[in-house]
Amino acid sequence: MAEFPTPKDNAEWVLAFQQEARDIRAAFDQTYIPPLEPSELAKYIDHTNLGTELLAEDLDKLCDEAIKYGFATVCVRWHYISYCEQRLRGSSVGISIVVGFPEGTQRLQEKRAESIAGEHGGCTDLDIVLNRDLVRNYRYSEVYDELHNLRELDKIRPDGGHTKLKLIIETSQLTIPEVIVACVIARYARFDYVKTSTGMIGRGASIEDIRLMKFMARDKMKVKASGGIRDYNTAIAMIETGASRIGTSSGIKIMKEAVAAKEAREATDKDAEKAPDDTQPVGDDFPRLRKMEGEPQLLMKGPPFVQETIELEESEPLFESPTHWSGEY
Repeated sequence: MAEFPTPKDNAEWVLAFQQEARDIRAAFDQTYIPPLEPSELAKYIDHTNLGTELLAEDLDKLCDEAIKYGFATVCVRWHYISYCEQRLRGSSVGISIVVGFPEGTQRLQEKRAESIAGEHGGCTDLDIVLNRDLVRNYRYSEVYDELHNLRELDKIRPDGGHTKLKLIIETSQLTIPEVIVACVIARYARFDYVKTSTGMIGRGASIEDIRLMKFMARDKMKVKASGGIRDYNTAIAMIETGASRIGTSSGIKIMKEAVAAKEAREATDKDAEKAPDDTQPVGDDFPRLRKMEGEPQLLMKGPPFVQETIELEESEPLFESPTHWSGEY
């Protein structure tokens, strides 16, 4: 889908959202993803500890585990940047910090200060919490202005590099139209990811969230699943549905289960090699397809809301706007 010019006011944003919602009527394809090697899975994980009173030994443990397993990043609060940067120097592990955490209602100046600390401190990723109050009150231009302002901070990086920005939208606290709004604005603001949750409120990530967010990302952003991801099967399900990053404090447990899953697959393969090869695929049925019990391999078709959207009358608006709207606030 071609990107249109950035909307200039709230009224134009509503038109953009309505067009996006109509596009959701498209079908969701099934996808098979071969089992990931543990080393491949590790690259998806942001190894997370968002405690506010971490000791040096806590940070050492977090960073050393990330180096050992080859995680994508460690994810901490902004005032631990310097320590983690020194501990991780020379490794392939990046540093994610949270900005505006966990409420997202902080003033732009505060979010800028935390983001600048990250840009100058060697962060590779900034996980920025959406101001949901602005979304709920239809102040879409203000949401975009804030995100665009934070995106422009890349220009102050000492090394001239690109910091990955992830917008935490807290899906459990938003309606489906509000999730669409957040994803569309993040895309126009050139964010790199949309992220499900802070992990501090609500149910955390769901398969339905990932499907919707992946669709709305339009191949211009990626999706990070976070909140409640505590085991291997859940992590794999999120990745198979479209997540490109997993935020979790259970990274070590997930990796141990990934190793066990690999060993189980290998044992199954050896048993299959010894058995007579008298089973042939018939039609769409592939009985010899490797698949652990409880390990999802095929994506289901589109989320429940897709059919609901299809059944909406064309004249029924998905995005309500206040009756006093004049286009600007």
